[in-house]
Amino acid sequence: MHHDAGFGSRYRLQRALRAAVRWRCGDALAAPEPGPWDLVLCRNVAIYLQPESAAVLWPSLATVLRPGGALVLGKAERPTGVADLVNEGPCVFRRVDAARGGTRNGAGR
Repeated sequence: MHHDAGFGSRYRLQRALRAAVRWRCGDALAAPEPGPWDLVLCRNVAIYLQPESAAVLWPSLATVLRPGGALVLGKAERPTGVADLVNEGPCVFRRVDAARGGTRNGAGR
């Protein structure tokens, strides 16, 4: 089990897992957090942006993901114009390693 119970209807990650995770909030249009990141959660952001701003957002997020890293978006969002991101399933896009011919490096598949 990766969480501690006992907080009513809420859960808390166990201390060892919390220590291994870095959480950040940032402004991806201004200056994305330096990576590489294994996971970027950016749900329901681009749907509120003008197309020109969304066109800046996608490559910015792709560059901070490590090859094999995952980008999780909202249902209505699609990272257009970024060849390094492939659709893995609903709302999940994985960065492929373009230097290795588009293979998934570290994706475990």
